Amino acid sequence: MLLISGNREEIEGHFPYSNEFSRVAPHPTKKVLSDRVSLVPLIGTKFQIREGVDSRKMLYKLKMKLLVGSILVLMLNLPFGYWRARTKTFSAQWLLAIHLPVPLVVFIRIFGGIGFQFATYPLLAGSFFTGQWVGGRLRDWRQNQESARD
Repeated sequence: MLLISGNREEIEGHFPYSNEFSRVAPHPTKKVLSDRVSLVPLIGTKFQIREGVDSRKMLYKLKMKLLVGSILVLMLNLPFGYWRARTKTFSAQWLLAIHLPVPLVVFIRIFGGIGFQFATYPLLAGSFFTGQWVGGRLRDWRQNQESARD
């Protein structure tokens, strides 16, 4: 179970520390994490992981969730970018093409287990705008192909 908290006093007030580790460790001969270990993965967020959890496996799962979520966000925005490219800038349809996928991205964040940590925003926002941009370029490419055929 991954617990995320930014309040250090809250973490320190509830869990034992190194001098109490021998009393709470289920397998003293097994190499396990101390009761709470602070990890800083590549995305730059501080995560707290419980005792006995393989930190590499937990970080791998988190990175995979983030990768899959960003791919889903990119694919979700392709048709909206395609639609946005054929509308007039700042028109009602243009605004809808940009803002309609936002609740779906929130849905992906919640049910994909990504959450709303600040460190996830650059990757998912980048995926959002890349999907919009690629969708617009697909429409331009298709339009050029059709005009070349005629």
